[in-house]
Amino acid sequence: MIFYFEKESVWNLIVLIYLQEWAKHTGRFREGVDQPDWPTWKTRFRCALTKLPDIKELREYNQLDGQTEEPYRVYQFVPRGAGRIHQIRPELSAF
Repeated sequence: MIFYFEKESVWNLIVLIYLQEWAKHTGRFREGVDQPDWPTWKTRFRCALTKLPDIKELREYNQLDGQTEEPYRVYQFVPRGAGRIHQIRPELSAF
């Protein structure tokens, strides 16, 4: 999934679907009850990426501000057990 740092005036439909499904999965969006909040969902999703033990950032592939017109970060799913060494504290992993 690709999504950019900048504020998005035109959202990519595929990204919107992923973010909405993530919000549903985490209980932050109930269809027909809650209003969509794409920027908040994007922020929460990106924060979750940095906390999950089976996802790691591939910093050597990132293109950040000043390196490109459209900065981005690259993440990789890693097999269970091969993730980060530290444990996530339950109180920090909740949104």
